[in-house]
Amino acid sequence: MILVSGIMLTILLYGIFMQGWILEPLNLEFSSSECDPDLTMATMIGTIPIDAQKRELEKYNEIEGSKIEPIIPGLQEYEWLDENTLYAEAIILVNCGTLIRYGDYKIHEDKLILEYHAMTPVPLQCRCAHRLHYKIRNLDSKEYVVSFSS
Repeated sequence: MILVSGIMLTILLYGIFMQGWILEPLNLEFSSSECDPDLTMATMIGTIPIDAQKRELEKYNEIEGSKIEPIIPGLQEYEWLDENTLYAEAIILVNCGTLIRYGDYKIHEDKLILEYHAMTPVPLQCRCAHRLHYKIRNLDSKEYVVSFSS
């Protein structure tokens, strides 16, 4: 039994090392921004009906001296940085007491699903927008249907 297992392991290792089966592991760099008041307001306005957006934007921009535009939470952009590195950015609107713990992703056929994992130990009476940044290295360079979920 030990001899058979040793032979199978030797064949497997030979196939991996000698036949070029070793691929670099996929590598994810993930970061999230701190709560951004302008981004939070732009995201909150982006979730209300279009006719109310203009009124709210005018009020906010006048009070704050800003020039924000409405933003809809979710995947904002993604691009190939080189032939095997994909960068993506998403915006989330969560409770102010939410702690963003880590990012992750899943690949299923031609679908790439970006995820984040968070917890809210103490819910507060406010909302907060964060930018999430994903950089995935050693990814097969092909067309993906990229989506975002929590």
